[in-house]
Amino acid sequence: MLIIPSGVVQHWLEFPDQLAHVLERPDEFAPDVLLRSASVPEAVLDETASLLGLERYTGTPRIGRRIGVSMRKAPFTYTVNLDPRTWLTFERSYGILTDVDVQLFRGTTTVRFSSPVTFRGGGKALVRLSGAALEGIPRRAAVANLIQTGSAWHDNALQLTALAVNDYLFELHIPELPEVTNAVLNESTTRHQLSVKGKPGMAWLDRTDIGPLREPRVFSAIRELTTPRIRRLTRELQKLRKEGAVDEDIAEIAARWGGRMERSYKSVEQLEFVPKEIGAHVLERLCDVGWAERGLRLICGLCGLHSFVPLPDTSGRAICPGCGSFGEYDKSSTLTVYYRLNSYLDLLSDQGVLPHLITIAALKSAGKSSHFLPGIDTWFSDGGQREADIFGVRDGQILSGEVKTSASEFTHEQIVHDVDLSSMLGADLHIMAATDVISGETQEDARRECETRELGLIVLQRGDLLPGD
Repeated sequence: MLIIPSGVVQHWLEFPDQLAHVLERPDEFAPDVLLRSASVPEAVLDETASLLGLERYTGTPRIGRRIGVSMRKAPFTYTVNLDPRTWLTFERSYGILTDVDVQLFRGTTTVRFSSPVTFRGGGKALVRLSGAALEGIPRRAAVANLIQTGSAWHDNALQLTALAVNDYLFELHIPELPEVTNAVLNESTTRHQLSVKGKPGMAWLDRTDIGPLREPRVFSAIRELTTPRIRRLTRELQKLRKEGAVDEDIAEIAARWGGRMERSYKSVEQLEFVPKEIGAHVLERLCDVGWAERGLRLICGLCGLHSFVPLPDTSGRAICPGCGSFGEYDKSSTLTVYYRLNSYLDLLSDQGVLPHLITIAALKSAGKSSHFLPGIDTWFSDGGQREADIFGVRDGQILSGEVKTSASEFTHEQIVHDVDLSSMLGADLHIMAATDVISGETQEDARRECETRELGLIVLQRGDLLPGD
């Protein structure tokens, strides 16, 4: 490799002959010389080549090793401004490959095989293991140590140091993704646990197919059937106060909320955000998957209590569950069927856990192998404590991020906080998710923050989380 100043080659005595002598090598490549410059015009490079006795090469560059080839002779060839990195950037690898079938176990997996290299005497060797069992696992030190103490990742394989012998036997622990997720968190935090939202969300994830959450209008119907509780009551009272409400308005709210523990229920006609033509289908879908139940509304003429009575309990005469007197079911020309959520889903919806679960369902659908936690509290060595809405592993990458019901909550300060937390947790990808539309400006703000921390970005909004809504 030579550095040649522009416009002076003609003054270098015998330099063309010295160069030609160096270029007399086996005919295993073409062209002989590459002239490249970031500032010198191509015409000047051609002129320099002419002064050195080189001819322009017009074929396709080639390289290869052959036995018994002749030596290259003048005139030698050249080309200009070809990218040289193809020949200059490479990594040398060592060793011989061998295949072995291994039966995988949850506890200890034994890997046994004969060395493809014959050793005579002592010494040590590096052994690298790869295969389907290790795919989808993050290449992190904590995970390698989980598989076997003292191992490391190298060339996308698990590398172990062993004695140089002719027969190998390794006992490995191939972890499942929940164990991997825990190990990754242990590596980046001093302590971690499921958050207030994460605990009920995880309990539901472990025993429920959450796929129906993303079906058209299912999420909207669940939100309408959710029993309003203290947070929503507070918001409504604050709104009434700002609007100058009178006593009658507050009394009406109190009558609707006061002391009532019964879950909300609605008929198809009472749904506001689900089109009437598909309302029955959506509510029946909730019943099909066991997330809601059908019933009739009983109106007691004595105590005035309105009660939801599940359909299996409606045989015989209508009896008020409050005072025990006879009542009658709500009807116009026919009986009206009402629907209410099961108690656990009602709780999850009220606590704002469903957007987390919907985001997890979307992330899982885009990967082959994954495990996610729907909310974690984390503590760090500096004494700080933070909460992440989602953390998990998908196809060998670590993901962490924030989920909002309203994208307007993604202020610049919130984005900086969220991206910083993903970086502290060692994530590869940061997640920004909302069940409505995230503006382009907000997305760009998150992208800039991720770039400064060398993080990838996944943006999920209404069209991604709730297709068809």
